[in-house]
Amino acid sequence: SAKLKTQAFIRFIFSFTVFRPFFESFSTFKPLTGKIVAKPSKKSVTQNTGKPGFVRRNGFVLGLITLVFIVFGNAIFNWYALDDEFFTNGGNGMTMNGLKAIPEIFKSRTFYNNDGTGYEYRPMVATTFAIEHTFFGQRATVSHFISLLLYAIIVVLLFKLLRKWFPKLSPWFSFLVAALFLVHPLHTEVVCNIKSRDELLCLAGALLCLFLAWKHYETKKWYYALLYPIAFWFAILSKHSMLPYLFILPLMFYFFTDMKWWRIGIYFLPLLFPMVITGIIQQKVLKKSQRELLTHENPLSGKGHTFGERSATSAY
Repeated sequence: SAKLKTQAFIRFIFSFTVFRPFFESFSTFKPLTGKIVAKPSKKSVTQNTGKPGFVRRNGFVLGLITLVFIVFGNAIFNWYALDDEFFTNGGNGMTMNGLKAIPEIFKSRTFYNNDGTGYEYRPMVATTFAIEHTFFGQRATVSHFISLLLYAIIVVLLFKLLRKWFPKLSPWFSFLVAALFLVHPLHTEVVCNIKSRDELLCLAGALLCLFLAWKHYETKKWYYALLYPIAFWFAILSKHSMLPYLFILPLMFYFFTDMKWWRIGIYFLPLLFPMVITGIIQQKVLKKSQRELLTHENPLSGKGHTFGERSATSAY
């Protein structure tokens, strides 16, 4: 809506106005070059030859993390919402049992119908709630705070990837793109809804997969080759909606490197193993998934409605 777009624009202008002096106090960047021009100093050159401090090296990252809590910090004081009982708020018996329930979480469906049949498989999300319940109990404030931390990790990963994809552009480009992503109103529901931790963990794992794969491309260190499929598996076990990233990884190397197709294929193949293993678990270990979609979830399957009503709603 126009109101949401206006709010997003105001957020973006506010963040740019507030944080620009903060970053410019560290260094001045030439437009679109990425080169740092040191500010004049009254101290001798010998006093300034050391490595820059932590804040100066990570100014953009700290700024993005701070901005996450400025924009969404009020969500920490919210209570539970409609769908949160899928994982917490007394609606999920396994997560309420804490750490001892983790083995059972990985051997069971995540959600259940009223008749006891189950569907979906998101054990990584349920595990985080089980761990949270063990150490903090059932507290909405803690859950909302964790959501903000996960969102901050996502924004930082996006910034890091943009810096690697566009190294010749000023860091301000990557910062502004990440900040625009951060304040976009479409993300409000995901950040402020506790149940949507599955979306946050899913995207965090997918972006971490891309980042680790790129680190292997840069450094050729063997452990990155092991870690990026694990990150991809983490994302799969959070929510299956991350599957498009299976193709985003080869596209990343195609557009941002001069890598040959056969080498891109080598990076692509390890991602198939987590998918195969997860598929085997769901077929051989878990009970068959049974879910009856409601009308608002899939209008074409809605009962008690004419074909005209169902098709019109679906088309809309």
